Amino acid sequence: MLKLVIVAPDKRKVELDCEPSETFGDVKSRIEAALGVPKDKQRLLCSGKERKDASETLAAAGVTAKSSKLMLMLAPGYTMPAAAVAEGEAAVAGAEEGEGEPAVDLEGELPGGDPSQAPVVVQVRQGRNRYRVRVRRGLAAVTFGELSDYLAEQMLPPGIPSSELRLIARGKTASREDPLCPEGSSKDMSVMLMFREGFFVAAE
Repeated sequence: MLKLVIVAPDKRKVELDCEPSETFGDVKSRIEAALGVPKDKQRLLCSGKERKDASETLAAAGVTAKSSKLMLMLAPGYTMPAAAVAEGEAAVAGAEEGEGEPAVDLEGELPGGDPSQAPVVVQVRQGRNRYRVRVRRGLAAVTFGELSDYLAEQMLPPGIPSSELRLIARGKTASREDPLCPEGSSKDMSVMLMFREGFFVAAE
């Protein structure tokens, strides 16, 4: 028996007891019952890769007790509904991805800002790693491409090009041209960092 932990875009967690022979289609059905997200609006990420084959089993995907955390993303244009927790499914609110202390915890500041302006902090999460980037410009004036370039050049291990980064905000993969926040919010924000499918990062 595997205990899957599904992390939703709003940071809620759903715990599911599954057999290795169950498929990702089965898992999506149970997520729909727990969170109210239709199966066709779900994107499940396992080990940084989207599992698109609904007939693929957890065992075939290499899901084990040590890799039992799945990230739930949403199809473009779909927003997270209020969760309706089904009987037998445990939803835990507000937990951050990763347990314990961060493996990497770095801070930096995006260049080109106004020193007199109070910074907005963009917290970038990648597994248990945390990268906090201070921005002294309106978030509407900063693109995800700028953030990717800064992370690759200043904060991530050498040899990781910005073209291989995927930044996910508000449950969707951001394009390089997208502003961090179109409304220009002055509130801190959180972004998830993943790597593009097929890109291998050596263990530190």
